[in-house]
Amino acid sequence: MNYRRLFNPVRNRRRRYDAIVSFLGIEDCDSVLDVGCGHGLSFEAFNTTNRIVGVDLNLSDYGAPNFTFRRAEGAELPFANGEFDVAVSIGCFEHITPMTKLDACISEIDRVAKRALVVVPCVTTLLEPHFHSFLWQLRSYERRLQLSHASLGFELPGRHEKINYLSDDAWLNFTGFSTWKTKRYWHIFPIVRNLFIHKR
Repeated sequence: MNYRRLFNPVRNRRRRYDAIVSFLGIEDCDSVLDVGCGHGLSFEAFNTTNRIVGVDLNLSDYGAPNFTFRRAEGAELPFANGEFDVAVSIGCFEHITPMTKLDACISEIDRVAKRALVVVPCVTTLLEPHFHSFLWQLRSYERRLQLSHASLGFELPGRHEKINYLSDDAWLNFTGFSTWKTKRYWHIFPIVRNLFIHKR
């Protein structure tokens, strides 16, 4: 059962968007990079004022006057140092493997943006948001693999066991995050918790 359907997903995404804008102090004149923008449902859909560049491996079908899409690899962003006032990445970094590639993506987002915030699932979340399973991330690898095959996830069965569930401190061990900080955020209180990894 997808427990998140009991809640309003648009309202929760909007509240998280508002929290990110407030937390980073995003102003209308700021340029914004969204790494792993997908279909624009987590950030672009709520913003009509900032110049936003979305980056993803798959072509985004999101369209708005203030949005430009660039197909690019997160580990090799085609932008200059500090080109963006702000960078965000929501629900992307937990899917990146191997760890060397994840480390490169983190270093790139740190390089191209003056302020940034990355959202990943918190290791202490009660409900695992990809599988809609309680305490999935705390189970044995074999059990996670079984649950991933039976999940309602958006990827192919058997791939979700590779999601990066790291402690707050472990995320900060990546080179690009060495000067960043973490903050826990309730996406859906009290069952889904995110981790904000940020520099501001």
